[in-house]
Amino acid sequence: MNSQWSAVPHGARPATAATRVDRSVLLRVGLIGVALAACGGAEAAEDDAAAGDVRDAAPTVDAAVTIIEHREGDCETTFVRRELDHVTAPRGEVAAIVDGTGTGVLLDDLDDDGALDIVLPNLTGETSILWGDGAGDFERRPFETGRFRQAASLDLDADGDRDVLLTTGIGPPVAFLSQADGGAPREFQRVEYRTDAVAFSVAPGDLLGDGTVEVVTGSYNAELSFNRDNRVLMGFDVGVAVTEPSADTLATGVPTDFLTDSAQALALLVVDLDGDGLDDVLVGNDLGTPDRIWLGDPAGLTVTELFDTTSLSTMSLDVADLDGDADLDLVSTDMARLPGEPDEVWEGVEDDIEQVRVDEIQEPRNVVQIAGDGGFTESALDLGVAATGWSLAGLAGDLDHDGLSDLVVVNGMQGASIFDMLPNGELVEPNQAFRNLGDDGFALEPEWGLDSTQGGRGMAQGDVDGDGDLDIVISNLGAAAALYENRLCGGPSVIVEPQWVGVQNVDALASSVRIVRDGDVVGVRPITATRGYLSTSPTRAHVGLGADADESTVDVEVRWPDGAWTVIDDVPAASTVKVVRDSPPVDSSSDPDGGSP
Repeated sequence: MNSQWSAVPHGARPATAATRVDRSVLLRVGLIGVALAACGGAEAAEDDAAAGDVRDAAPTVDAAVTIIEHREGDCETTFVRRELDHVTAPRGEVAAIVDGTGTGVLLDDLDDDGALDIVLPNLTGETSILWGDGAGDFERRPFETGRFRQAASLDLDADGDRDVLLTTGIGPPVAFLSQADGGAPREFQRVEYRTDAVAFSVAPGDLLGDGTVEVVTGSYNAELSFNRDNRVLMGFDVGVAVTEPSADTLATGVPTDFLTDSAQALALLVVDLDGDGLDDVLVGNDLGTPDRIWLGDPAGLTVTELFDTTSLSTMSLDVADLDGDADLDLVSTDMARLPGEPDEVWEGVEDDIEQVRVDEIQEPRNVVQIAGDGGFTESALDLGVAATGWSLAGLAGDLDHDGLSDLVVVNGMQGASIFDMLPNGELVEPNQAFRNLGDDGFALEPEWGLDSTQGGRGMAQGDVDGDGDLDIVISNLGAAAALYENRLCGGPSVIVEPQWVGVQNVDALASSVRIVRDGDVVGVRPITATRGYLSTSPTRAHVGLGADADESTVDVEVRWPDGAWTVIDDVPAASTVKVVRDSPPVDSSSDPDGGSP
């Protein structure tokens, strides 16, 4: 056990609500770091100057750069839906409530051929792996048989290949090690992930910026209670934990440090939210259990609270720059009825929701935290995205390449115990796609063709066909998973994929990417793995550049997890940039400000 992560001794009962600290002190310290790092603030000119100061003080490292031009995509002002060869099936014709939440999606390049692949966990039967060809087509192979919730990718054994973790929800995750010399398609060897931590959700990260990978795990105690698992009552093996896998510890026992001994963790996010250069840990809890935040620190993790409002039953978490000011905002989804939905369906649910509230800051709806000079301002109601149905996954990304991050939310729930008045106990709602209008908030965009009623659960976004835009993969419950090919008509984009070879953190988790055009910062993206609900999107930064950027070039700035920088000038628009570093970590003391772009 690595005691540096400990926030609560394992077996000790933490307070019901998250520990509160003086927000004014926390935000003042956090914003000093943000200003120095040019990660936020109202004045762009001051941000740029601060960023220059940080880069002047921080070390730079060389990297091998490969630039691939995007192919010209189709322009039809919509997404085109294609069924994938996989159905996530619950146990029985009508799902029990613990099955009704479904499974997630993994979208990543698992064989390092440049093409994105898909892993779709299953509650019964086969989990599927779909090997991509880079042009949008996939070949399905069976991956593993059993009951699994989430798939995540990372290099578990530090051999330079992406391995896969599958969670069961009732025990430790299961590891699948990539066999790079086994031919094509890539094979995986199942091995035990020897930890006591029960994992419903997982999130990899580089919490110290040293090139190693930690995996944060979270239990969903409601499912364990449904199964009459006494570990919930005893506080054993459950809660939120930090695990430290390696080639040696997979066989002998993965060091595990529990942060809490209770959780309803549907969503985990490891990302540098406060701009100090170290990843933080965010936990989105269901059923009224308060969400939790641990801020990264060289000495470990510090539990705190950043927000005056949170979702009551958080289903998913994501970060993006929603207001175009070059800092990270946060989106959490929850259940709140769509306009026009009948009382007979929602009244009982809403009564139950009110009974589980344990903290006055909790609201039963989506929450959008907009970062600014004074901290975070909750803005979902003002932006028009507070109530989107029984919303499991929510992801932000620039779908139309106008330079603003849009929002997609997938909906649906099944459970005879809560929807006995509905056929098959299923709440059927359309998915919701919102276009970011800038100062005018968000507008529902049914013309984009993303309003499926197939029972969406997990979701991932990435460019599967090489045309530079964000396609969408959605796992449904009881229906075929679907790929939505992006055929919106917009400007070009730049996609940046940093890789760090020679260390375990091959995906450069905890890096941050800035895109600069004509001296102005036009995009800031963190490199993080798990996003949304039980899902993993590619560890690539995607930035739409706007319709006027077809013939332009941009500068790409990568801040690595250890604080070093790599800058690539004059990158053409409409291209994917692979930035490969092979140097060891630098001394963190050489970047005292901990700046991130």
